[in-house]
Amino acid sequence: MEVYTKNIIRPLNLIFGVMRMVNLAHGDFIMLGAFGAWLIFSKLNMNPLWSIPIEIVVFMIKAIMGLLNIMVKSILKAKI
Repeated sequence: MEVYTKNIIRPLNLIFGVMRMVNLAHGDFIMLGAFGAWLIFSKLNMNPLWSIPIEIVVFMIKAIMGLLNIMVKSILKAKI
């Protein structure tokens, strides 16, 4: 259990050490990923080790869709 806690705390410590500000967005993503993995595990009765890669793919798809949304909005706002 200590390994998981250290892997969660290290990025927060790095951000605080370099930028001198607390960034709590890491905790949000960790909890969203854990909740999604738990839902896949409990509702679909899948192996917990398979639910983690599924969550990684879901987050990657969401990130790509968000970036595409930002790019399309900036293109549509650009003056020709």
